[in-house]
Amino acid sequence: MTDNTGIKDINMNDLTVEDFLELKKKFDDAENDTTPFAIVDDNEDIRVVGDVTNTEVKKADYVIQFAYRNTPQNKETLEEEKIFNETENYIGVERVYKDAWVSPRRFTTVQATLIQLYKFFNAVTPDGQIRDLTPDECLVALHTMNDEMVDAMCMVVAETLGIPPEDAQYILVTSAVAACMKIAQDFPEIINGVDFTTDKSSEKN
Repeated sequence: MTDNTGIKDINMNDLTVEDFLELKKKFDDAENDTTPFAIVDDNEDIRVVGDVTNTEVKKADYVIQFAYRNTPQNKETLEEEKIFNETENYIGVERVYKDAWVSPRRFTTVQATLIQLYKFFNAVTPDGQIRDLTPDECLVALHTMNDEMVDAMCMVVAETLGIPPEDAQYILVTSAVAACMKIAQDFPEIINGVDFTTDKSSEKN
């Protein structure tokens, strides 16, 4: 994984092939997880999908790094924050999100962002089947859609942790990659509850 100590322009801090493949594996592992999950249905009732005897409210802590433009206004706004690095152009801020969890009401919203990210990991055959990308296709995807992948990762992190959109755009790429991997490990039920072939939540039993 790329070095996370320096501050670069977010659009220039590209994903690596290693990042891409490791994140895909985390998603694949989460897809096969059998952790039950709760959602709010169309009638505003909470419904558990899976083994109702195995439910628990899971919480986890996350450390997210941001890179803001080094302007007088930002300098003043961020002066009380934890600054991990500062250059002529950027201010690196580190924030801790404690006891993060995904409520049933927010479950489908987070899933919608995951669908946007997951589409970069696979290809769709002419008959509508999902297949893995070949190594060459991974390289092409990284070179042609890097910014879109980064945006999708940042939205997954933002929706999961409740980060406002105006801040989500400044999440460092390396931080977004690490957080997405952790989300897949901490909350695999979010991923295993998605039918990525139809862009709708599935009802896995």
